[in-house]
Formats: sequence, C-alpha cells, structure tokens
Amino acid sequence: MTALTRFLTIVFAICAPCTVLAQTDDHGDNRATATRLNYDIAASGSLGIPGDVDVFRVDLQGSARVEFRSTMGLDTVGTLYDSEGEVIATADDIDPSTGNFNFQIKEDLERGVYYLEVGGFEMRTGDYQVLTRFDLTGDDHGDTFGASSILPIGPRFAGSINDEEDVDWFRVDFPTATFAEVHTVSQNPVMTELYIPQDDGTLELYEAGAQPDVGQVWHGTWLGTSYFKVSGEVSAYNIRVEAEEPACEPDSEEESVMPAESGLRVEFRTGT
Repeated sequence: MTALTRFLTIVFAICAPCTVLAQTDDHGDNRATATRLNYDIAASGSLGIPGDVDVFRVDLQGSARVEFRSTMGLDTVGTLYDSEGEVIATADDIDPSTGNFNFQIKEDLERGVYYLEVGGFEMRTGDYQVLTRFDLTGDDHGDTFGASSILPIGPRFAGSINDEEDVDWFRVDFPTATFAEVHTVSQNPVMTELYIPQDDGTLELYEAGAQPDVGQVWHGTWLGTSYFKVSGEVSAYNIRVEAEEPACEPDSEEESVMPAESGLRVEFRTGT
C-alpha cells in the first residue's frame, strides 16, 4: 500500500461517519435549517446520536395561544425561541408520575416567527413526534385570524357561534388560480366576511356585500391566501370549500369586483 493510498484510506475512515450523519439527519439543528411545522399535523423526528437536536419553525399570522407538545415514548425536552433566538419557554415532562415524559409548552404569542427545539433528556436518542396547535379550550375555532382553522377543499367543517361576542376564523390557501365556492349553511342567520392579507401583515375587509343569512356563498377565481370570519346570531353552521379544475373565470366580468391582476375575482350571494 502506497503512502498516498494509506492517507486516502485514513481520511475516508475519519470523514465517512460524518457524511452518513449529515445525510441521515431528518431535521435541521438550527434556525437557518429549521423544518416548517404545520398546525394540527404531527411531524415525525428521530434523535440519532447523543446530543442531536431538531429545530422546527412556526409562522404565526396573528395573536393566539399556541400549544407545542411531543408524543411517543422518548423522554424529550422542548425549548421555544423567538425569531432572534431568545428563549421564551422550556419544558420537560408532562407527568412523570404516570410515565408521560413528553414535553408540553403553552404560550400566548404575538404575530411572528418562532422556533421549537426538540432534544432528548440527558442526550437520549430515539423516535418522537411533535405537534403544534392552537389552544381553543371552550371554543371550536379561533377568535383571531392568527388562530384560524385551515379549510381544506372538500370536507365540511362544523362550527358554532356560542354568543354575540363569539367569532370563528378560517383560512383557505390557493397556490394556483382556482375557481371555487365557499359555502356557509346555518340554523340562524350568520355572516361570512372575506378578508385579504396585506403586505404589512394586517387583513383588509373585502367589500363585496356580505350580509347575514342562513345560506351564503362566496364564488369566483381565487389565488393566494384568504380568510373568512363567521359571526352573527347564536347558531350551529357548516362551512366548506368546493373547487373546480381547471381554474376558470367568474360568469360575469362586471360582477367581479377586484381586478384580475390582483389574483382574486370573487363575488358574494345568499342561498346555498
């Protein structure tokens, strides 16, 4: 074996474990490489070696009380950071007396970006899941757009207006131009108002004649993110999104109240 061959063999032996680790690490170890968490969807992770941590990013669109927790059998520790890396909260065991060594963090947060770091207690390794969700104790849907429930296309979502102060917020995302209808059907008259995100992070009410009724439809061509606020009389209701493919234009050019270049051309009507 030549000197060059011996040198290359030694270098490969030293670097190979590092290469394998880099390839098999499932989530980033810092804010720059953090994995984005979706609300109410559990993300799986694995702490492969002692000292390994996984970092997740959470984007909050408005003020809300948010819960972060781990599940499965691994004894985990969770640390919540703000966008600058300052620690907001750290949690260990939910209830060690019952063998629940998962962590749980509940915090009232403002609009912004947050990071959740998951590590093993005393550098333990293994598989886990992490979940982030809005803490809506006593309510079915969030009362702010930051705590809005995500509306997928197709399924009906049940909701209820519990008193005159109660409102329910929903969010719909259309990554491509799509002709769709958003239906609200209720026992008593409620109002489904449409709001559009602005560049400064606020929402603007879409002025298109929404009014209380037991049946309401927003329909037209959608693109991007839209928010709906349901309010009105005490009532149970259903809300759903029906979409057609491919995308098409509203029936009447005159009835569209927003120019096409904005990506949104919709109108409101009562009925089902």
